[in-house]
Amino acid sequence: MTGRPFTAPGPVGALHGVDGGVPSERPPVVFVHGINGSAADWAEVAELLGEERRTIVFDLRGHGASVGCGPFGARDYLGDLLAVLDDRGIGRAHVVGSSFGGSVAVAAGALAAERTRSIVVLGGALCVEEPPDIEAGVAAMREAGATAVFAAMLAQISFAPGTDPALVRAAAERAGAREIDVIAEVTRTAFAADITPLAERAAVPALVMAGEHDRTTPVALAERLAAALRTTAQVLPGRGHLAMLEDPAAVAAPLREHLAAHDGGGDR
Repeated sequence: MTGRPFTAPGPVGALHGVDGGVPSERPPVVFVHGINGSAADWAEVAELLGEERRTIVFDLRGHGASVGCGPFGARDYLGDLLAVLDDRGIGRAHVVGSSFGGSVAVAAGALAAERTRSIVVLGGALCVEEPPDIEAGVAAMREAGATAVFAAMLAQISFAPGTDPALVRAAAERAGAREIDVIAEVTRTAFAADITPLAERAAVPALVMAGEHDRTTPVALAERLAAALRTTAQVLPGRGHLAMLEDPAAVAAPLREHLAAHDGGGDR
């Protein structure tokens, strides 16, 4: 994506991202990727929204170009988010998160409402009641390589049927380009989490979206999250868990409408 690359001092090390969009009286929007993702996951949606406001995408700790060490819980990632806001001179922003990045957005709405204009969760859940066999997956990565395992897994549970294989492969390559020990700890932490107390405490406007074919966090889980946030879930027809990669415009449209409804005063 176009914009100004930056490196921010985070709680446990350097955080890398891109400060994009246009100067605007509208509040900025900060995008938070899910586990085993990166800032690239939100790049195309950020480009679309950047036509009318400032946008920030960044790599959480343990992902992309950012520092590789943990811990990796939602509250820890919230520390990364707040560090980026501070570094970029942003007082309040809309926070948009996908998958476990949605848990970070919920944490922002609960624990840092004074910095959070509104939150949006795509493909999120309060918790995952039937997590995958993480240890088997880690063992397979040590044998076959992380990228190969991610390629098979993402095609099966993260993308909608018929998704361009090149898109799946690119996401797998980004996910697999890290130490397997880091991947393992990131994944264990996320699938053990339950953000129900945070969702019940969140005190900002919220939008929940879910892909019709999301097999990582199915629509039913999104509906439970939405109920806890005192809102409703909006289903994206024909899309999967990573809808922002599959169809950026389909995600940007309801997102743009939500942001406009809750802009209030600007924090440039």
